[in-house]
Amino acid sequence: MKKLLIVVFALIISLMSMLVVGYILDSIISSKLSKDFNIIGTWESKSSKEADKFRLTFYKDGSIESNFLNKSKLNGESKKGQDKYIITYTVNYKESPIHLDIVRTNVESNKSLVYPGIIKVEGRDHIVLALGLKGKRPKNILLNSTIKFVRLK
Repeated sequence: MKKLLIVVFALIISLMSMLVVGYILDSIISSKLSKDFNIIGTWESKSSKEADKFRLTFYKDGSIESNFLNKSKLNGESKKGQDKYIITYTVNYKESPIHLDIVRTNVESNKSLVYPGIIKVEGRDHIVLALGLKGKRPKNILLNSTIKFVRLK
């Protein structure tokens, strides 16, 4: 019985070590990919349901064009009821993970709502985005609160 406990304990320690090494390697790879990363371009969400897919195009001037369910919002403007909004973004590549803030500004009142987010770079053309709730930036990428994107162009 004592030998069995020692073997089980050794296996648990071995598995924990492998998880730590995997996490460290993932962090190193993600960090290297992030250094060469740029958000400019068109990104499509990855979803098994066609109706859930949408596209975001990030332009150099800080504007965003979105396409949700084939309803395009051009030049970063969208309508909600009678109000008109401009959608822009800021990105900070120096942070780890990368910080991406999506800003929705009401044209008439000039009031803005910021959706702070983080990006995990999984490859030049693959990212995971997590947006914060109530104006708070997520501290890490949680799989159940993220959207995966693939770059189209």
